[in-house]
Formats: sequence, structure tokens, C-alpha cells
Amino acid sequence: MMRSRKKGPQSVDREVGARIRQARLVKGWSQGKLGEAIGITFQQIQKYEKGMNRVGASRLQEIADHLDTTTTALFGGAGGDEPPPLIDTLALRKLVMTIKAMTPRQQQALQKIAETLVAGGSGR
Repeated sequence: MMRSRKKGPQSVDREVGARIRQARLVKGWSQGKLGEAIGITFQQIQKYEKGMNRVGASRLQEIADHLDTTTTALFGGAGGDEPPPLIDTLALRKLVMTIKAMTPRQQQALQKIAETLVAGGSGR
């Protein structure tokens, strides 16, 4: 006997949708712009982001490509025991916009700082 699937958004669909929304906001794109880029309506993007509609594997890959991220970042630990990371998307978006407004020299200096931090403060 087959079990019927519970109607409404599933937790994994909501998690994937939230990650898509975060990536879209970081990029500074509207739902309409993302929808246009992948050939669907902004209403469909809304449904994906709310978890109302599931995102198929090929569509997830397409979304990831346009948002300059990976399917792993969008799917992450979705459905597992770990909740998605809490990211202040507005603060992150503001930071991205600030970096984009910097001069190339300022961006290079910031990159050197970031590389130093990633290297564990060794400066190499």
C-alpha cells in the first residue's frame, strides 16, 4: 500500500528555497531577474523560494549557475539534522555592494587581507 505524500511544503523544499533566496539576494537580483535568466516567471521563483514547488535537479543546477554558486551550496545539508546557516542577507548584500563600489586598489587590499585570514594569519 502506497502512502500519500503530505500536501504542502516539505522541510527540505523550504530549506532549498531559503538558500536560493539567500544566494539571489547576495547577488542583488530580483525574483524577476532570476526568473528571466532561467526562462520562468517570477511567480515560479516565489514558489521555489517558499518551498511550495520542488526544484528539480537540472533547474537547481541552472539556478546555481546564474547565481554564481554551486548546487551543493543551495542544497547543502537540506533534509539533514543541521539547520541551514543563519545569514543576515541584507547585511551581506550591503557588504557586497560596498565591495563593488570600491576602487580596484581598495579591492586588491581587501583581497590580501582575506587571503591572510584564510591562511591562518601567517601572511603567506
